Order: sequence, then structure tokens, then C-alpha cells
Amino acid sequence: LLGKTTVQIQEGGILGLLDDTDTIWRLLGTDERLGPVALDYKERRLLVSASTIFDESGEAIGSAALLRDISAEYRLLNELERLSTTDALTDVFNRRHLDNQLRKELERSRETGVPLSLIMFDADHFKNFNDTYGHDQGDRVLKTMGAQMKLAIRKYDIPCRYGGEEFMIILPGGYGGLGFMNLLASTVGERGLTVAERLRTDVASMKVDGLSVTISLGIATYPVVAAKAPEDMILAADAALYKSKEGGRNMTSVYTPEVAPKG
Repeated sequence: LLGKTTVQIQEGGILGLLDDTDTIWRLLGTDERLGPVALDYKERRLLVSASTIFDESGEAIGSAALLRDISAEYRLLNELERLSTTDALTDVFNRRHLDNQLRKELERSRETGVPLSLIMFDADHFKNFNDTYGHDQGDRVLKTMGAQMKLAIRKYDIPCRYGGEEFMIILPGGYGGLGFMNLLASTVGERGLTVAERLRTDVASMKVDGLSVTISLGIATYPVVAAKAPEDMILAADAALYKSKEGGRNMTSVYTPEVAPKG
């Protein structure tokens, strides 16, 4: 289990069992006992318990440790979590994850003053595309769009499928000084525009089975959008997207207070 010889284990003692003295000390502590802890050791995920053995007078006379390999269970849990938050077709996050993360990021932005951008986009004339080429071909286009989303963003941005041919990207801020709210909002909004335009041009230049498709995008940034709830951000991004549709499609629009949400 540990990849050690008996001699190595004996010589290292219980504190050297996992090459992590601090964790073993905490498990052996008498003031605040910990339950079993899960940790990575080499290529395994282990569940570790340890305790001090006392004699009848309360004097410590030894220690005991119990280790269980839970690597398979851990991989299964990770896969179940991935499946529960991932859209099966496009392999980006699903609507459930979008709702949860947008709520969390907006709450964080409202508390800290750190800006937050949301990009919303969909495929232009996608119903006509499906009617002409079939839903299987349409699914292949959506799958390719999902892959392009991942290439256009940073590792901590959150690409999601909103539904049908509609997608969203959550772009958290928080990488500058917290005091300069408007400046940061401008910076995050500009980064959102850069990401959106890169994605738009990448999609326009891609071919799926020899076919082309374009997208229209809308960007909303807090605090430019005085959002009190995630729905406010979605409505603002949708209003900007609608502006792109009215402007001729295959373009990006940014929400401003003058762009009132439709409906």
C-alpha cells in the first residue's frame, strides 16, 4: 500500500508512515481528535485514521494507524460529480452548474466589489440549420462550439450550456485591487469583449463536415449591471445579445444602461 519495506516503516515510526508528519501529529492529538482523513499518497487516495494508545494510568504507550485504499471510490465520486455538472453533448458545464456558480460568483462580487462578466451567445439561424441539415449535424456543430469555448477561455472561467443552442461563459474578476471598482469593471468588461471576439472569429472560421456557422454574443458586467440576483445578469446579457441579433448577427454587443432588457 505504501511502497515501503518493513524496515523502512519500522525505522520511520508512525510519524514517518506517510511522509507527512503534521497530519499524523494532528490525528494523534488528544486535545482535538480528528476523524479519518482522506489524502493523496503517491498514486493512491488513502483514508487514514491514527490514535495514541494509553495505559490504565493514562500514560501514552504506543500508537496505532489504520489505512484504507479508497482510490476506486474516489475516482467514482469524481466521475459522478463530473456527470452531474456536465452537459453530455458539448462537455461544458450544464444549466444546473451555471445557476449555482453564477449565484456564488455574483454574491462574491457584491461582497468584495470585484467585477464579474457574463457572456451569452447562440448560433445564428440554428433552427434553419437543423431543418436543412438535420439534428444530428446540428449536434455535431454544438459539440464543436463547446470545444471552441474551452480553447477561448482561462482555466478559471466557467463555460456552460444554457439550453438548446444557447451558451454562457462566466468570467470572474478579482485579479486587481479591490478599491478601483469602475476601473476593474472596465478591465473585466474589456477582457470579456476580447474573449467573446476571439470565440466569435474562431467559430466563424471553423468547419464541421464542410459546413460553417456563426454566433452572436452579448456581454454583461457587474457592477455596470446593478445586479441583485443572477437573473439580472442573464437578462442584461440577453439584452446585449438581442442587440447583436438586431445589428445583423455574427457580432458582439456589450450591455450598457441604455440597453434595456427586452420583455
